[in-house]
Amino acid sequence: MLTEKNAIYNLPKYIVKWLNKTPLDHFRINYSTFYTERIKLNTTTFFVGLGIAFYVITCLAIFDIAKKDFGKLAYKFIWGIIALIPFIGCIIYFVFGYRKGKRISRYSSL
Repeated sequence: MLTEKNAIYNLPKYIVKWLNKTPLDHFRINYSTFYTERIKLNTTTFFVGLGIAFYVITCLAIFDIAKKDFGKLAYKFIWGIIALIPFIGCIIYFVFGYRKGKRISRYSSL
């Protein structure tokens, strides 16, 4: 067996470490790295999914604001700005502003 202190072979330490491994050691999975990478992937997936969910909810709020009449154009503008506040704006709109406007019917002008 080769050792790192063996001066006969005059090999670099990383080659000596590689030669001391059994053939199956070269194919073993380092589970500490494996699970760390998996945790990073799960965390990334969670936050990307959360971002997509808030994006969809914000789009729904903006479309709902566009379809409603709030009495004045300024109120519609204010609710649109509130809905665009990241993460909490759409929630504020759906809690407080969703019932304030009236839906504009398509056939109201007939």
